[in-house]
Amino acid sequence: MVIGAQEDQYPWGFINDKGQPDGHDIEVAKLIAKELGVELQLVSITAQNRIPMLLTHRIDFLVPGMSITPERAKVIQYTLPYSSNEVTVFAPGTSKISNMEDLADKTVGVARGSIFDTLLTQRAPSSATIRRFDDDASTVQALASGQVEAILGSFTYGLALNAGANGRFEDKFSVSDNYLAMAVRKEDAAMLDWLNAFVQRKKADGTLAGIYAKWR
Repeated sequence: MVIGAQEDQYPWGFINDKGQPDGHDIEVAKLIAKELGVELQLVSITAQNRIPMLLTHRIDFLVPGMSITPERAKVIQYTLPYSSNEVTVFAPGTSKISNMEDLADKTVGVARGSIFDTLLTQRAPSSATIRRFDDDASTVQALASGQVEAILGSFTYGLALNAGANGRFEDKFSVSDNYLAMAVRKEDAAMLDWLNAFVQRKKADGTLAGIYAKWR
């Protein structure tokens, strides 16, 4: 079974110090393969190419937690939500930012084409300057290097931001709770049914909550 997983989004999917794919979504993918009794082949994907790779049959389905949006639902079929990802604004601890209005006249970074991009575009003050970066890692680095004054993204950005930064950055405020789901092609009804049953079972027995807590 070929499953698409991101490798640049700690702690959801990343390459560990042994050079192996690791993280929340990787663990879920391995559990799915084990329950299906099949060999797992992980294929590295990005936020930009994951849906095209699914639709062109280069992967069987997408495990990385995808934000549920009406636009994506037109071309892919979501499973039941299996996790969540709090959307947060980060900035230096010295910044006086506590709500969206405080981003007025500031340069704010975000990952291009992501749900975070959509949220920021919709809610940022008109005087805010939005700078878009290719991926999550580039967005985090933009704040760390002073290219932007704040960033909007996953709560997990804080883990990367403060690794070795002596707590220089902090989460300023929560924007929304973003529910995540796996995705299949619209014609793959059998796979959708199996994955939905998997999510229900693993929520009921606490497995998914345990994986989430491990990587939180």
